[in-house]
Amino acid sequence: MSLNEKLITESKMSLQALVALCKRDIDAIRIPGYIEESVCAELSEKLFSYSDLKQYSMAPDINIKRTGMTLFETQYNNRFLQTYFGTAMSEKKSLAEQCYPNINPNELVQANLKRVWKYGAQVERIEGKQCHYGTCRAFFEGQRLPPHVDYLPKDVKDYPQALWPQCQLAANIYIKNPPKGGELNCWNDDINIENLHTIQSGVYDFIKDDILDAPVVSIKPKDGDLILIRSSDIHSVSPFSGSARAAFSFFINYRGRTKPLYFYV
Repeated sequence: MSLNEKLITESKMSLQALVALCKRDIDAIRIPGYIEESVCAELSEKLFSYSDLKQYSMAPDINIKRTGMTLFETQYNNRFLQTYFGTAMSEKKSLAEQCYPNINPNELVQANLKRVWKYGAQVERIEGKQCHYGTCRAFFEGQRLPPHVDYLPKDVKDYPQALWPQCQLAANIYIKNPPKGGELNCWNDDINIENLHTIQSGVYDFIKDDILDAPVVSIKPKDGDLILIRSSDIHSVSPFSGSARAAFSFFINYRGRTKPLYFYV
């Protein structure tokens, strides 16, 4: 199979493509022009002037900033969890105000998911507490994001196995892309979370580069693209140059064809 053979390009989000991605029949969905280029430029300017755009608290040496807080950063520490759950709604409001008069792209995609997915889509809750619904991340020149896996049971201590998603997706809405590099790379390996530590490099939760074959999908995003992948599979971002790289993003938990989708970050 050639590279990108299992990348589907659509004019709009469809139920059929979402199901195919969740069932592993395809490896990525790309919807070009989901956000107009002029809107991307406005959002990008506002993002880089946003006071809440900050380094990841547990990875200050990586040149990536994000809005709000992510569940991954809590490392399931009670003090950090209180901050994470306690700021979910205020961060959503603050980012919406920063995007105004445009709509936060995360909210646009989530509203679309609710229309397309018969059983609805809603914010993830953990022990009854509402998660952060999304973020916006800025990668700065030269920074890559090594191979890794994003999956809720990995980030929540003793998460009940009955609630484990069958797979987890990532939705990325790109508002600024560098002229060179910055590809989104995906592998379709079905990872055993319990054995994940055996392939990790020891640097944060990144996976060893030298154990991986070539990715099955490598996508060079354009401004305005919406791209969905399985984040519970290995994925990475290539090094880049020429400008920063920014995207709104959130995760989508899939627990079955007749269950709601659940989003968080």
